[in-house]
Amino acid sequence: ALFATYFGVIPEMYPNPLDRGRAGVFVGIFNALSGITVVVVVQFVFVKSSVNLTGVVLLNVLPMLLLSWPGIKETRAIKFIQSHKKIECKEVLAFMTQRSSFTYVMSTFFHFIANTLNILFLVFWLTRVTGVCIEEAAQLLGAAGVAQLFCGIVGLPFFRWILVTKKIHPRKIVCLGYALLGVAGFIGVQTKTKMVVVPLGALRGLVFSVNSLSNRMFVGWLTDEDMVRRYNVDGKVVRREAFIQGIVGWSVTGAYLVGGLMTLILGATGYNGTLPTRCIPSASVDFIHFAFGTLPAIVCIGRAVALWFWPLYGKKLREMEESTLKIKEFTGAEVIQTEVI
Repeated sequence: ALFATYFGVIPEMYPNPLDRGRAGVFVGIFNALSGITVVVVVQFVFVKSSVNLTGVVLLNVLPMLLLSWPGIKETRAIKFIQSHKKIECKEVLAFMTQRSSFTYVMSTFFHFIANTLNILFLVFWLTRVTGVCIEEAAQLLGAAGVAQLFCGIVGLPFFRWILVTKKIHPRKIVCLGYALLGVAGFIGVQTKTKMVVVPLGALRGLVFSVNSLSNRMFVGWLTDEDMVRRYNVDGKVVRREAFIQGIVGWSVTGAYLVGGLMTLILGATGYNGTLPTRCIPSASVDFIHFAFGTLPAIVCIGRAVALWFWPLYGKKLREMEESTLKIKEFTGAEVIQTEVI
């Protein structure tokens, strides 16, 4: 509901696609910071036997409400024109058959598969493959989280400078980042060295930093393209941010499903968490190594390949942005219609 609200109001607040892209970068910064905060809290829960959950909630909720209040006031002042037409399956299929939509949804699917597998199998890999005890695994997990936190924060202003100031298309940066993460992750995990999780956490922080900043820009371009295509059909200016974000959200759910299936397969190999490693079938240990090292590397490279074929860049992107501005100037509409799902 929160994302649907955001993607519904952003075109009202920033009709110009360039302004919307810049706003998306700042939203990505706060999104990355919130994700990093969650990582730190999780590491604290892992290491400590108890935690003040009330304090954690207040630490997250109060700043969010405080920082959101100006935007809430501005949003309340916006007058929306809603068309209550329901979204049909054929519209979803029409959207997904577009090259830009398909490549971005698939790349998001690959990203969350890699992230989910890393979260699920990191502790298994440390304890069952490298052979460290659970206490040392928790310490390494915390160190990797801190490395990801530090590099993620340090990388935010740098990647913002690249994306907004230098106006380098995120397609290039994200492709390079995920290709490096996939190759480095595969090579590092094959060493079966416990300390490799720390530098990999640092690299993951940098890659996730630019990924968070660029996601809003990709979705904004998808929405602009969808608006132009629909305007050419029926002459109506309808922006469907919430609809598009909902479809992208399906890829996230699908990635979680893949993670659940991988844990089921681990159980099918005969894994028993109560047994020492020497008593666990070798197939279970090999599968853990595959699920943490090989498969995430494959899907990271898959995300890089998918985004490399993203069509909205260069001349095509400029033409699409010019069409968006022309539609705005031609219609003279101060309020852009939004459809509800």
